[in-house]
Amino acid sequence: MASPLGAWEPEKLVQPGSEIISNQKWVIRYNGWLDAIHRIWMVEGFKGFFRGSVPRITWYIPASALTFMAVEFLRDQFNEKLDNGTMQEVASLSIEKRGSSLREVT
Repeated sequence: MASPLGAWEPEKLVQPGSEIISNQKWVIRYNGWLDAIHRIWMVEGFKGFFRGSVPRITWYIPASALTFMAVEFLRDQFNEKLDNGTMQEVASLSIEKRGSSLREVT
């Protein structure tokens, strides 16, 4: 039995791992990035370079907001209050071997 996603096969617009843009009616093969730029410019004009930008930006903005929210949440969770009343705060959530990522806040 074929998977339900198999129905999408003829409708592929970009095949991963190759420089082929295909539709059922036509196929364009690029011979390098300069050829791709030239053909996009000749066929679609300036707008061709930004095709797909709106869906990408629509995806990028909420993803960035969720990442920022997660970093701030984790920073708040990892902050430590010490016995002497001072607080150690997470300066960054990256893994560094050069120094400590905790700083003391008075």
